[in-house]
Amino acid sequence: MTRTLYWILLATVSLFVLVGFVSPTDRHSGLNDYFASEFLEMVDGTAHRPYVTRALLPAAVRVVRSAVSPDAQESLRQFVERELPLRRLFARFHWETRGTFEYLFACLLMWLCFVFFADAMAGLALDTGDLPATLRYRSLLAAGALLILPAFWWYTSFVYDPPQMLLFALALRFLWHERWIAFAVVFIISCLNKETAVLLLPIAAWDARQRGELRERLPLLLGLGAWWLLVRGGIAWGYRGNAGSAFEFSMAHNIGWLTRGWTLTALVNVAVLALLAGFRWSEKPALMRTALLWTVVPIAVSGMFLGQLDEWRIYYEAYPAFFALAVDTLFCFAFADRYRALR
Repeated sequence: MTRTLYWILLATVSLFVLVGFVSPTDRHSGLNDYFASEFLEMVDGTAHRPYVTRALLPAAVRVVRSAVSPDAQESLRQFVERELPLRRLFARFHWETRGTFEYLFACLLMWLCFVFFADAMAGLALDTGDLPATLRYRSLLAAGALLILPAFWWYTSFVYDPPQMLLFALALRFLWHERWIAFAVVFIISCLNKETAVLLLPIAAWDARQRGELRERLPLLLGLGAWWLLVRGGIAWGYRGNAGSAFEFSMAHNIGWLTRGWTLTALVNVAVLALLAGFRWSEKPALMRTALLWTVVPIAVSGMFLGQLDEWRIYYEAYPAFFALAVDTLFCFAFADRYRALR
């Protein structure tokens, strides 16, 4: 396989994933059906808190919209309304044609996020799992990382999810390669996207400590922490007048979910996930172990009070580390002799 075919594969699979991500189904409401985070209200900054504070991609759409002439946007809207297949597509997704430009540009950005997310995930797994860095392996891993995503789609999809997945995968990869400036840039951008960017700081601090570089990196980490406080505080202040609240409390839902009878299928799923992540735990790449713990545990604990534990998309930040660990486990089972030699 050539590099061109590799990127064509990622672009194609990412397109199918994007369609599933934005489509309303029985399992999730797509991009535009949840009253508190309707797409055009997210773009205009009038959606409910806390969703409106996840502002990176909506702000990018808003900025580009302001740079495109109203006549061009109107022509695009009229074209969609004239063409029956496109009109039906918008109706299928529950999109308003008055927001044609916004929807299409946001989809372009989310599609690019999926494409580069897949490449970053494949690179992370190859780097941390000592797999042969061939295009064949990279293609399988990248496509696999994308095709697993539908398992996360419960309740609804949010426009800030694809950039968050990409940014976390990139951040971990940059930490692995000790590219601190690149990590800092990704962190700075991630703060605009979602408050969970803060989870990257203890991971980075642990990594610096393990490398004996904590004192050297501490000013940078403290500066990034101050940036997070400034950005998240500023965004929260800017949207303080919006409907909703800073947090959504769902403890009653979570207690009910945890205390209902678990099916055998659910128990088997949990056991398989634990095996994939935890097999020969002490021999796993230390950064990935730390990243998994510093994402899953805080998300689960805070999610008990402020989210819905069975809304799997809240674990997107943990997915890059889990994927790398799971690939390492599968490599161990498939190539046991080589695994022992490498370890």
